[in-house]
Amino acid sequence: MKVRRLRFDFLKQLNAFLFGACFLISSVVCSQEISIVDATNKVLEGVFIYNATNEFNASSDSLGKIYITDNTEYPLFVTFLGYKNKKVTRQELIDSNFVIKLIQDDVLMEEIVMIGRTNIKREDLAYETSIITAKDIQLNASQTSADALQSNSGVYIQKSQMGGGSPIVRGFEANKLLLVVDGVRLNNTIYRSGHLQNAITIDASILGSLEVIYGPGSLTYGSDALGGVVHFRSKEILLAEAEKEPLEIGYFMRYGSSNNERTMHADISHKSKRWGSLTSVTISDFDDLRIGANRAAKYSNNYALRAWYVRPGDEANVDEEIVNENPLKLLSTGYSQYDFLQKFKFQLSDKIRIIWNNQFSTSSNIPRYDALTERRNQTPRFSQWNYGPQQRFLSSVTT
Repeated sequence: MKVRRLRFDFLKQLNAFLFGACFLISSVVCSQEISIVDATNKVLEGVFIYNATNEFNASSDSLGKIYITDNTEYPLFVTFLGYKNKKVTRQELIDSNFVIKLIQDDVLMEEIVMIGRTNIKREDLAYETSIITAKDIQLNASQTSADALQSNSGVYIQKSQMGGGSPIVRGFEANKLLLVVDGVRLNNTIYRSGHLQNAITIDASILGSLEVIYGPGSLTYGSDALGGVVHFRSKEILLAEAEKEPLEIGYFMRYGSSNNERTMHADISHKSKRWGSLTSVTISDFDDLRIGANRAAKYSNNYALRAWYVRPGDEANVDEEIVNENPLKLLSTGYSQYDFLQKFKFQLSDKIRIIWNNQFSTSSNIPRYDALTERRNQTPRFSQWNYGPQQRFLSSVTT
């Protein structure tokens, strides 16, 4: 009797196993593979699909696949963030060879502008602001960052020489106006109260935006932001959606006839999912400025002409006043400048990122033109008056 019971139990378990295997095989055979892609046939992962009774619901895998059985009720509803919802019948699935193609939902979202060192929403700031974008700078072909400020905002720029650019906001200047580069102060209250030419050391070619905050910014920046804040922001590094994307190379060459400007710029950006870099080099060379020959009736014919200049002497010879053969050419205004930027961005996790920002700018001697045109007792006061070389080096790490 014991042997018969064991044999009966064995046959019972075998039948259950065979029934389960047959059911599993029939389920696999009867299931259908559905592919979900976008308009470019790129597979979409995480797409949610369900039916009206919610008897069936699933999400697409990393290959954009969903498996559905033949006894599933139709229609199916497909939803995915950023794409239009779709309703699919069985016949539509058969006609499309079991491929569901989703279309992006182009919803116009309200622009949110973040400004200031702490990235405050523009509408939450109590002061008047002005935002200059990289496109604005490109359209105006601004030679320096100071020129970009003057061309695109209500900021007045004082230029005692062509290589200058001291911003004045509502009458405040120098140490009463704070200049900030990527969240780092460019000046403070211990700087001189006269005009500062630090703004031209920032490469206009690599600016992502330029912000002007009118009014005292003491709560955000400190007491040295008495008259306002000018915040220069270099271009951001955007990480790639794929594992690796090709290098992006940008370059341009510019010539300006008024001062014989020759500017060359090149930048290279590399992007991946976890890190990116941006490298930029700009070389600018400016000759002496040439003014126009035509003047308004209220000015005399000799207005602003450079009739003379001083040739500096050496140890054996004294300085000598020379007649300028071309008075329309403002001698002793030219200079050159070199700018370099290197930024790295590391995305360590979804909430942790590190940005390493390095900038270097240097110039030749920059003549102070207004001083070289002064006379005392009918004699030129100076034969040379130079700023520079003006150098700026910045290295910062932010998280």
